[in-house]
Amino acid sequence: MKTIAVTAMMLWLGGCLPAPAAALNHASDLYQSGRYDEAAREYQRVIDMRPSWAPPYLGLGNARLALNERAEAVDAYKRAVALSPDWVDALTSLGRALLEMDRASEAVPVLTRAVQLDPSSGSATSLLRQAEARATPKG
Repeated sequence: MKTIAVTAMMLWLGGCLPAPAAALNHASDLYQSGRYDEAAREYQRVIDMRPSWAPPYLGLGNARLALNERAEAVDAYKRAVALSPDWVDALTSLGRALLEMDRASEAVPVLTRAVQLDPSSGSATSLLRQAEARATPKG
């Protein structure tokens, strides 16, 4: 009987904790409403709950970029790519952030991979052209 009571208590406590997916949705809502600092904290909370899940790293990168924290954004995007190497959105976001930091030569291979994975991605293709133009030495 005691085991059943303990199990029931654990299930009840587990139900009180927000699921990572619900917390991710909340973070996304904060981001969409322009509350980037709060969104970044919420994305970090999701990462703390499920560190091997790529989506909150992409969201954290987006929030950090919106806060003009480019180095932190790049770190978050790199983690998203490490967890999901074929995720075009993560690759494109990483490439965009690298371009914003004047690191075009680093952005080229990242964006090339995004375009290889999804040739119809206009955003990745456009960013790749920009990165290639900036990375090419003028002479």
